[in-house]
Amino acid sequence: MNASQNSSVFGRSARCNPKGTCVGSHKWTKLMLLLAVFLFVTSAIWAGGLSKDDLRLSACTIQGSWQSYHSFLPDTTKGWLASAGVVNLKKDRETKKTFKDGLLMLISNSHVLDLRSLSQSAHDGEPEVVSYALSVTFPSQKTRPVLFFCDEATDRDLALLLVDAEGLSEGEDYVILPDGSGEKLSQGDDVVAVGSPQGYQETETFGKISAFRSQGTYNVIQTDTAINHGNSGGPLFLKIHTVRHPLDGEFVWIGVNTWILRHDDQSEDQSVGLNFAIWSKDAQPTSSKYSDWYTADKEGAAKSIRDLYHVNATAR
Repeated sequence: MNASQNSSVFGRSARCNPKGTCVGSHKWTKLMLLLAVFLFVTSAIWAGGLSKDDLRLSACTIQGSWQSYHSFLPDTTKGWLASAGVVNLKKDRETKKTFKDGLLMLISNSHVLDLRSLSQSAHDGEPEVVSYALSVTFPSQKTRPVLFFCDEATDRDLALLLVDAEGLSEGEDYVILPDGSGEKLSQGDDVVAVGSPQGYQETETFGKISAFRSQGTYNVIQTDTAINHGNSGGPLFLKIHTVRHPLDGEFVWIGVNTWILRHDDQSEDQSVGLNFAIWSKDAQPTSSKYSDWYTADKEGAAKSIRDLYHVNATAR
């Protein structure tokens, strides 16, 4: 190209000198770099979390039951409801070695497994487990049995569940909880708890972060969101403002709703706004934190009670 020639830069003319340097091309290069930075930043903002409408797909209902044998008395039986959220199944080496593809992982609380109660059900201190079962009902009302569970009762009140994902579709039957563990949290931030209190599915309660507490090996978020029996194990979301939803905002997962505090004279079914969720930073499903898996049946329940609660339980 000689000095009399022009170079077209995205449709505009740039005059070039004899050395081949085009006047105006540097300006366009800077503009393109600024555009790339803008697209990168806005894509992060747009990535966001769940829309307000999608919150209804974020929590599943856990149904559990067990039966413990007694020789001279009627068998002890128990049934309960709780909540859980779907998280990514980590494809690390240990998980691949243990489990096949096509499984869906959910996170909940250890006490949702109710193994401690089962371990204390025998008068002689050695429970005989007649039956043990867990199932997951998705927001679409499809139900799947839990195949395996991992109980972290000795360290944190957390548990993982695995179900067969065949016939389930993301976006229709469930959503994967969008990780918000990297978000900066402050007192007064808007949050929402989703779960199945008293079995009422797709319940969303809105509130604010009240405080942050340390529980030794993990941290909890204190909120004033109203939660009750059945909310245990359900997700807690932080509301963030994004380009896609500037008014309603979007919601990212920041915790696992775990327990509430009540007055001594208060009914078990009443909440006073002292509610606590385990921070999602301390609940990420990695093999280094969740190591021992058990089948969700009487054999697995008995073995987990022996391993984790140090009680001589057997499957009958």
